[in-house]
Amino acid sequence: MINNNNVYLYQLIRDALYYSISKIIPGLAGLISVIFFFRWVGAEEYGKYSIIFSFTNLIAAFSFGWLNQSIIRYSSTYNSRSKLLGHIFIGLIFGILTVFIFVIIASSFQFPILYSNKNIIFLAFSIGIFNIVKSIFQSEELPNKVILITSVQSILMILLSMLLLKFYSNNSASLILGVSFGYLIPILPYIKSFSSNVIFEKNTKKIQAFFNYGAPLSIWLGISISLNFLDRYFIEYYFGASLMGSYAGFSEFIIRIFSIVIFPITLAVHPILMNKWNKNKNISDSLSALFQASLLQISICIFMLIPLLIFKDFIFSFIQAIIPQLDNSMKEIMIPIFLGGFLWQLALVIHKPLEIEERTLTMVGCIMFSLVINIIGNLFFLPIFGIIATAYTMIISAFTYIIFSILLSKKFISIISK
Repeated sequence: MINNNNVYLYQLIRDALYYSISKIIPGLAGLISVIFFFRWVGAEEYGKYSIIFSFTNLIAAFSFGWLNQSIIRYSSTYNSRSKLLGHIFIGLIFGILTVFIFVIIASSFQFPILYSNKNIIFLAFSIGIFNIVKSIFQSEELPNKVILITSVQSILMILLSMLLLKFYSNNSASLILGVSFGYLIPILPYIKSFSSNVIFEKNTKKIQAFFNYGAPLSIWLGISISLNFLDRYFIEYYFGASLMGSYAGFSEFIIRIFSIVIFPITLAVHPILMNKWNKNKNISDSLSALFQASLLQISICIFMLIPLLIFKDFIFSFIQAIIPQLDNSMKEIMIPIFLGGFLWQLALVIHKPLEIEERTLTMVGCIMFSLVINIIGNLFFLPIFGIIATAYTMIISAFTYIIFSILLSKKFISIISK
């Protein structure tokens, strides 16, 4: 068992390092984009961009998330990529139709007022197809491919947005278009390659299995993204777009650091767990990687939190120097935002036993508790205590999800009790 643990730890660290490389350029580009975009268009326009991006990301999650998760879950059960691509193509058509349905429903409520539905559909499609291609490479344990497309995407996102801001319009609409093209262009060569190798089958049982497994996960992903969207919505409702823009920019600046340091561990452990479970059905064997991943994430968090606590004033002054329009009230939420972001990253690993058990409806139930906490925290405490309430609501909702995920997983409990 010790040897197996060493093997899994080596594979986890190796793949996490690969994914870390894949996140260095996107992570740095993400930090740079927050700085440049915020400085270029200001807090209010950045806030508009942020809430629309969150809303569109939510649509993409509901429409395509089920397919992405199923690709990772079932890819290793296929004998060839060609058959897998046939089912992915069918799922893509359903996803596109779902995007149109969501946009039509949103339009009936006159949301969003300031943006063209064409731009939102284009962005949702770009995010969806990009994540499908990335999921294929991730399921095949090809981190070098993930590195390539995510790096190109992050660079193009900034360059194209800056060009549109300069030559098209100096507002949030240019950011939406630039980000859309940034997602779509890097995967165009792979779409052409994939489309020439598709094998369609009359048997649709596999795509039905995809949907049955992935639909609850898509709902889960949509709800998890809606937490960020609701944070921004409530802050804008009570305090205006300018403060919401400061919150969005600052929280993204802090949380994007996780994309460089901690999220690669989540990316690495997911295919390892799923592929090992698909091959031998040994839960003890599979979950050894999960415990190692969790401990590794906690250790990194502590290592980062200590200097953040000691040099809090200096770090905030540095951030405010590079983002001058940032509201001073962001200083009080720096530590809570950091902890909330970490706990949600940890939650993505902790709930893996429920994914292995294919208890996706239970996962939806767990995230619903977090959604209720988010709404209550923002609706009742945000107008009284200010944005600090939103930050602590993030911590409480993430911690609640982690606890419920552990308590409701029979396999998790059985491993802990041994």
